[in-house]
This record gives sequence, C-alpha cells and structure tokens, in this order.
Amino acid sequence: MAETRPHTAGHHDRYGVVAATSHDNHVAEHILRLAGFERLPRSALYALTDPHRDPVRRGALSRHGLLTCGHPMHLRR
Repeated sequence: MAETRPHTAGHHDRYGVVAATSHDNHVAEHILRLAGFERLPRSALYALTDPHRDPVRRGALSRHGLLTCGHPMHLRR
C-alpha cells in the first residue's frame, strides 16, 4: 500500500480552525464535512462552519476520522 501524505490542520487568524488536504481525496473531504468543515471559496482550505461552537472537539473528531481511515493529520499552531 502506498504511503499517504499527511493532511494539515491549524489556526487561521481570519477563519479560526482550518484544515487542508494534502491531495485530492474524496474520503478526507467527506470526513472534514462530517465534522463541520466547509471548503473556502477559491481555496484549498476548509474552515469550521461555526468556529466558536466546540472547535476543539470538532477538530479532534476530524483528526480521529482521518486517522481511522489511514490518513494522518499534522496539527500546526
């Protein structure tokens, strides 16, 4: 099995908690959407739809979902 490049999540000054997939991956996009992320227009970034509603739990949920499917995620501060 080919090694999967990690996805990245962190904090953006304007959008709050954001995530970026390392490559075009429908599974990663689906998991991010389930956790409440939405792709930003004209960007490769996904941001939480309501960044003030439990961002830590929702970010952890997306990370756990990606890890469960074999997609590692790096966290940046």
